[in-house]
Amino acid sequence: MLSQTLFFRLLRDIFDEIGIQFASYNDDIETAGQKVQTTYRGLRETSASAYLRPVFPERKDRLHILTRALATKVLINDNGTAYGVQYMRDGQDFTAIARKEVILSAGVFGTPHLLMLSGIGPKSELDLFNITTISDLAGVGSNLQDHLVVTSAIATNITRPKNTNMETEFIMNGQGNIAYDNMVVWARKNSGAESGTSMDQRANPYPEIFLFAFETELSNNTLGLAMVTILAHPRSTGKIRLQSTDPTVQPKIDPNYYSNEDDYRLHIAGIKESEKMVNTMALKNVGGRVVPDPTCIGKIYGSDEYYRCLINHKARFGWHACCTAKIGAGTDEFAVVNPQLQVYGVRNLRVADASVMPHITTANTQAPCYMIGEKASDEIKNTWRQ
Repeated sequence: MLSQTLFFRLLRDIFDEIGIQFASYNDDIETAGQKVQTTYRGLRETSASAYLRPVFPERKDRLHILTRALATKVLINDNGTAYGVQYMRDGQDFTAIARKEVILSAGVFGTPHLLMLSGIGPKSELDLFNITTISDLAGVGSNLQDHLVVTSAIATNITRPKNTNMETEFIMNGQGNIAYDNMVVWARKNSGAESGTSMDQRANPYPEIFLFAFETELSNNTLGLAMVTILAHPRSTGKIRLQSTDPTVQPKIDPNYYSNEDDYRLHIAGIKESEKMVNTMALKNVGGRVVPDPTCIGKIYGSDEYYRCLINHKARFGWHACCTAKIGAGTDEFAVVNPQLQVYGVRNLRVADASVMPHITTANTQAPCYMIGEKASDEIKNTWRQ
């Protein structure tokens, strides 16, 4: 990996030229900085290693973790109260009974799937599968959102330095370049493109684009920059629907990407903005040049036609799907849970995962998911403390 000092000096110089401060991007959305990550001594920290493993030995009598199990249905009695969960394990069906309440954390796809199988969701959808509707909630499985990602390559004349100690330094001490993510994040308040959506009229509009920039090896030991341009708030939304009443059959996922023309317009403007970095002296001094994608040979590089081709062939989702059981007021026809994360129309049933987000964040969704878990924990304690 390219020396962290050299890599950051190059990027600092680039951002200085375009007038963007290189500091902590958590303090100002127009600031570029090193990507924040959950690591300890060079290793990835997860919710399991941070929340579960430290307390599990002393709470074995209260915390029971069952692996290789698939939840298949929330059990709800005649008065609309959730009282347990059915699940499958090793080909057998089991039932777990809740003394107080059921909390779903099955994720952006699993939670709406399980809710619909349990009779909670759009009645018109449930009727197609002869599922009795317990709570008619149009928002279950709707409002699916994700970040949309396109990567451009900027080549340089920099060659990979010889360093035979990187692996040893990491293995022995958890330190060195391998232990750190040399990725830089830059958020833009706007992409420079016009769009016809009300989101642009907000008093404090969301950034439309954010960028990841990191070192990449292109060919012949030559290094370059990967410029990952991310559409932060796509106007297009998708949905999740049932394919079967069999809980082992995955739901049908329709992401509906780029169905709103504004998404093309905004993303194209954002990619163009990120590729302008090649015009800085910092990159020119190291032979910086954009590498047109061979998929779109025949299109004029720099034209909207070229970038539309690039998006159609190379755009991918950001692994940040969310919002399919969103939080909202009872007057919102697409709200699924209330501010306490309780499911509308069913008692003693709560959701705590990315599906409750009303709209996607202008950042990765890992930290917001931790926050949702903390929020759910507080609400559960407040409910049963009374």
